[in-house]
Amino acid sequence: MKIKAIVLAIALGLASTAAMADDMERGILAFLKGDNETALQVFRPLAEHGNKEAQYYVGYMYQSGIGVSQNNAEALRWYELAAKQGHDSASVQAKVVSRTLKN
Repeated sequence: MKIKAIVLAIALGLASTAAMADDMERGILAFLKGDNETALQVFRPLAEHGNKEAQYYVGYMYQSGIGVSQNNAEALRWYELAAKQGHDSASVQAKVVSRTLKN
């Protein structure tokens, strides 16, 4: 019985990961097409659930004012969340935005 529970947990985890990957792809495609509303609708829930790539995109959107009002403080918040999970580009951007906020 315990093995069945473990197998079920693994299967659900894999299914969830696959769904997140599909959503990320959909968000990136929307972003590249300039459909910023859809991109943000896809990225934000993923980012809120800890997806570092989505956190990076949300940060970028706030930093650049793409689909949202430009807000460096909000950009920094998302970049730092992604950076804490090892997203190298988010780490670099967090430093850039942090310097901007200090000036």
